[in-house]
Amino acid sequence: MSNSLKLPIQRGFGITDRVDKWWTEPFWMAFALTLTLVYTTFRVTLWDGEIQYDNHRVTSPIFSPDVIHLFDLKTPNWMNSALLILWIPFGFRGTCYYMRRVYHRVFFQNPTACVVSKPEINYRIGYKGETGLFILNNIHRYMLYLAIIILSMKILTYTILCIFLMVLKRQDLGYQLER
Repeated sequence: MSNSLKLPIQRGFGITDRVDKWWTEPFWMAFALTLTLVYTTFRVTLWDGEIQYDNHRVTSPIFSPDVIHLFDLKTPNWMNSALLILWIPFGFRGTCYYMRRVYHRVFFQNPTACVVSKPEINYRIGYKGETGLFILNNIHRYMLYLAIIILSMKILTYTILCIFLMVLKRQDLGYQLER
């Protein structure tokens, strides 16, 4: 038989006997994740994705691959490439196991940290796992397939095509090509 000891845990938000600064990790995770979501939302919806540099159009990485210009799509003026493709990498990252841990601990306080009590509402609702709204976490595999397509477009098709077109147009690449 083992001599295990069950520690009493008091109920209530953040109640604990821990003396370390256990709250710093969830705090900074929440801060960084919220800041990223707010910045991306503003960047995609309000700020223009087209950047002009030395009379050349440059695509911001958040709007790449620029599928609207790449496939010459006819879209409304408010539409940009990020609205068409950004949900795929966000869906892939949001359904991975690490991010599940982050947003369960940070936003739902389930669990906040080891030996730290959850808010009282979590005891009433209870943990239901991957059911209800969180059943969408099970689409991680399909988001991976879509993310591979986007990455192949971004790396192979888009980048190599742009370099090939620059060579065909004989634009200055900054170095001498051997013939």
